[in-house]
Amino acid sequence: MNKELLKKGSSHYKGMAIEPIEFIVSNNLSFLVGNIIKYVCRYDKADNVKALADLRKAQHYLEVIISTMEKNETNRSNRPVIPFADLE
Repeated sequence: MNKELLKKGSSHYKGMAIEPIEFIVSNNLSFLVGNIIKYVCRYDKADNVKALADLRKAQHYLEVIISTMEKNETNRSNRPVIPFADLE
């Protein structure tokens, strides 16, 4: 993927050595894990209200992963990919 395309993130990520999207794509992370990284990376750049909202969003995605793993007794070999059907 074009690195310049990946560098067009918002001001949340200015000043970071690597933007979350570049890290996420480079490491082939799942949608859920990617969102956790994105929100945790940017929470400290916002006011308290937005920072708490970002942390709650990250917490939500983490809880989805935990819940799905508990429900499916997911093993290490298939952790990164959680089918959307399993999120219900």
